[in-house]
Amino acid sequence: MAAKTLNIEIADRLVKVCESIPKGKSYQIKHSFMFQTPENAVADGAVLAPDILAAELRGRLKEHGLTDVKSAVFTITSGKVASREVMLPPIKENHIRNAVATNAADYFPIDLSSYHITYNLLERTEKGEEAGCRVLVYAAPLALLEGYFKMADKANLSVKAIDFSGNSQYQALRALRSADVTMYVNVDCTSSFVTFLQNGKLLMQRSFTFGGDEMILGYMNAAGKTGVEYVEALHECSEEPASFFSRNVMDDAEVSENLNRLVGSIIRAGDYFNSNHWDVQVGRVVLLGPCSRLVGLRDLVANGTGLETTQLGEMPGITSFANAAESASFYISCLGSSIAPLDFMPPQFLADRKSAKKSREKTDSIVLGVIVSVVGLLAVLALSALAFLGYVDARQNKAAMEKEITGLEYARTAYETYLQYQKNADAITALSVNISSPNDELLAFIGELEERMPSDIEVLSAVCSRESASMNITVPSYDEAAVVLVQLRDFESIVSLEVSPIVEQEDETGVSHVNFSVNCLYKQNPAAAYPEASPEASPEASPAP
Repeated sequence: MAAKTLNIEIADRLVKVCESIPKGKSYQIKHSFMFQTPENAVADGAVLAPDILAAELRGRLKEHGLTDVKSAVFTITSGKVASREVMLPPIKENHIRNAVATNAADYFPIDLSSYHITYNLLERTEKGEEAGCRVLVYAAPLALLEGYFKMADKANLSVKAIDFSGNSQYQALRALRSADVTMYVNVDCTSSFVTFLQNGKLLMQRSFTFGGDEMILGYMNAAGKTGVEYVEALHECSEEPASFFSRNVMDDAEVSENLNRLVGSIIRAGDYFNSNHWDVQVGRVVLLGPCSRLVGLRDLVANGTGLETTQLGEMPGITSFANAAESASFYISCLGSSIAPLDFMPPQFLADRKSAKKSREKTDSIVLGVIVSVVGLLAVLALSALAFLGYVDARQNKAAMEKEITGLEYARTAYETYLQYQKNADAITALSVNISSPNDELLAFIGELEERMPSDIEVLSAVCSRESASMNITVPSYDEAAVVLVQLRDFESIVSLEVSPIVEQEDETGVSHVNFSVNCLYKQNPAAAYPEASPEASPEASPAP
């Protein structure tokens, strides 16, 4: 019988659980369910309250009859995981790990002692000018990974693997091959993740912090629902338009307003890909994820992008992944996490789990020995004429111990005070990390543009992400283009500059002008940034070939 595995994705709003079994070289979902994440238990994918989350998970597994499955694969959805695409020489695959470890400090200029580094080999070219290994390198905080091990231990689950949701989606979607560039948009509650694929080849990935949350929370507020009714509100917002609008909770204009920022982010992601890939353009959009069926979303995306927009459940062959097309769409990260998961299994955590298991076994042996000894002692005392003297002596010892415990009461109070202090200190530390903004250099960058750019420059369009700014620029001549590039390279607010080919064109009046695009990467702390797992456009990922 095929081995069963639990695939679990823990996000800020929802926890998604699948029971999967191997099917050929892939996996198939046999059973799936989702439930609302306990309040304050998870923040940006980090498990803050493993006890509470484990208790809720155990209860849900029991409710769905899955308590017999102990092996679990987790997939992480978090902006704390950084990624960067690199090109290595055409070395053997068993040497890639050492090459990545040697150059990790160059990929991520941070204190790597608190991070776990791993990679995924995307493509290998053996011959020609572009010979080499195209590798996507990941860095995840050890504290983030440790939370999953703690939660699994308390839920009586064995961690088989830990993956990143971006890799999980890529592994599952790459099987749906298409000659056109397909833009897969996984719409979750508090964030969305975009994957660009062509014939199974990963071209780019991006994430942004807009999902279905704004629409769902707006609906809950209008309908007078409480926080615990989030999943119910999600289902109601995903009904057919006629059924949804018959409730008279929101009208069409309110729906469009609540989806505006999500749709705008999807459109900008497609435009950004097209502006950085002159040879290929996005051919269609495929929506997936728990919020992909929000009322009106499909039409708004289709109108905004001008592209064919479909649901993942409508793709040919998608039902081979699950017992229903909707399950494959909602649980795509869970499904893909078993195919080729990343190595997010730090050795120190595995060693700690083995030591804890041995310690528990040793403790159980000691307890068993003590029980046997006590039983024997009681039998002897029952038959001994000195039983009464032993009883008196035991009472005297008990009184002495109680007196000693009373004298040490101050120590217990001090210890509890220390624990409370430590908890407050940890909360302050977590807050100080989370409030850092990756856009600290944006104002400085804009200021330098106003101060140092020539007056005859014309910026046709600009896209500002959390870690970079991309601009389409027109100037009268190549001389002005050179001035612009020299000035940009000297900006103190950016760390890197990427330039597209410079093209000279004439307008309808015969006046010539020079067009080009630039991508400016801000100076920032990569440990706090990287909400976008993009192989391009940020310190997470360099430009795809």
